[in-house]
Amino acid sequence: MNKTSIKLLWAFVCFLTFGSLQAQEINKDTFQFAAGIDATFINNFLPFDNTIGRRGDFLLHVMKHRENDKFTRHAFDIDIFGTFENNQSDIDRDDARFNVDYKISRGKRKRVFKNGYIRYGTELHLSYFLNQRNVLDSNDEEGISFNSNLDQSIEALLGPFLGLEFRISPRVSIYTEAGFYLSASYSVDSFRSEFTPELNFTDTTIRVQDVFDLPGSIILFYYFNKNK
Repeated sequence: MNKTSIKLLWAFVCFLTFGSLQAQEINKDTFQFAAGIDATFINNFLPFDNTIGRRGDFLLHVMKHRENDKFTRHAFDIDIFGTFENNQSDIDRDDARFNVDYKISRGKRKRVFKNGYIRYGTELHLSYFLNQRNVLDSNDEEGISFNSNLDQSIEALLGPFLGLEFRISPRVSIYTEAGFYLSASYSVDSFRSEFTPELNFTDTTIRVQDVFDLPGSIILFYYFNKNK
């Protein structure tokens, strides 16, 4: 483990300890709001290969509790990726990707042991994906040619989920869940070439399928805003 990881680990431990001391006299069920983040960094502190804390579809989570142990959760994630190659005597390639995910979950919480809860309910996922690839070839026999490939897709998933939460302290918990969803997606794949326009095409696909998601990531939640 390097020095940076050790420092982060100590900061994380101090954060949990401070949170516990500050809230040790507070009932852990009295907090109305919680903010969460995908705990990918957990793997930095583990000495073996595993999938604990593997990054899931959603990086940020916001949860609000209501009466009768009901809750609403919103989750978000945005990914932007780009590669750009510029070679004087070869093929230039540009690849830009954009992906945004959002979900809203509504359900109930139930205590199953002292610091453990299950969460269950229904959630809706919405996602949009865009991938733009451009290729500039200066070595073709007829001169400079330009090809462009554009992929776009939208997807909606709806179904029940079941999660397990463990409260490390009144303010801090870890959470993971599984779900079974019905998915509907629409995608468009198009190709355009300036040099060979006869190869241009546009394909559209509509797909409906069931999706079973096993627990694949751990969410670290922090609770705040005590109810009055």
